Amino acid sequence: MAPVAVSQYLNDYRVPGNKMQERLRKLGCNIDWLMTGKEATIDLHHEVRLTEIPVFEFVRAGTKTMQLKENPSQHIPVVKSNDDSRFGIVVRGNSMDPEVREGEIVVVSKKAEVASGDLCVVVFDDGETCLRRVHFHDHSVTLTSANEAKYPPAFHKKSEIEFIWRVMQKVTHY
Repeated sequence: MAPVAVSQYLNDYRVPGNKMQERLRKLGCNIDWLMTGKEATIDLHHEVRLTEIPVFEFVRAGTKTMQLKENPSQHIPVVKSNDDSRFGIVVRGNSMDPEVREGEIVVVSKKAEVASGDLCVVVFDDGETCLRRVHFHDHSVTLTSANEAKYPPAFHKKSEIEFIWRVMQKVTHY
């Protein structure tokens, strides 16, 4: 970001645009705090509706591959939404550590739109599954990990990938 833009934001001459606000949200920034300096208030009297989603475990399918087990190992409550395609996956491995740690649950959506840079569960046509950030190119996809020293970027043809499911949230402890 240019120093001039930062100065304009700090002196209330300009506010971040929609694209910048979306990028900041993805980084975990509280936009209400950014724009007003105050935390968003939560209406404790507002009823939160919950629903349960299935959580699946990974099973080893060879020396390096992981596949999802057929039946869920548990169900967890999440805030109800119009997206009935969501489900949880227990993370195995350390490729996304420290962003997502082994044993945490990621809630994924089969319906959510996926953009370059999103954290996703990628399912290949041979059933192999991984958790990575996706970066789209014309005919290929680059998969990157948070632990690139151990797991360097991998380049795949789009035709090798069966599904890409966006991670909607992470459940640290349940």
